Amino acid sequence: MSAIPVLQPSTRTMPRQAPKRPVVALPKPSARVSPAQRVVPSERKMARCVALAFVVAATFMASSLVGHVAAERARREAIEATTRLRIARKAEAMLAERVEGISNLAAIQSWAASNGYQPREVVPRAAAKRMLVASR
Repeated sequence: MSAIPVLQPSTRTMPRQAPKRPVVALPKPSARVSPAQRVVPSERKMARCVALAFVVAATFMASSLVGHVAAERARREAIEATTRLRIARKAEAMLAERVEGISNLAAIQSWAASNGYQPREVVPRAAAKRMLVASR
């Protein structure tokens, strides 16, 4: 009926065989130590000194590199600050020149005359009396 065949489980058991391994003869451990394997205390001290020297040299190089990078960054920031200061001083000088140009007496009088303002000395006496009464 179905297209898939139904398999029946097998009930037959087979004896398990252990895998065959080649037999290798291991060397017998020797009780004596050869002189080449011994570590002399002076050699151990020398190895530690070399390791310490390596760590000190690596630390010195890394800190020196970091110091040079920081000094270079500070130098560049100082150059940029000097440039910004020079630009700010030029802008300040230009503004001071413009303020001086519009605040001198001749410029103020010409502006007042062009906009219809009259100096106080020209104001009639009657207006001056009213100002005295109003300022009381």
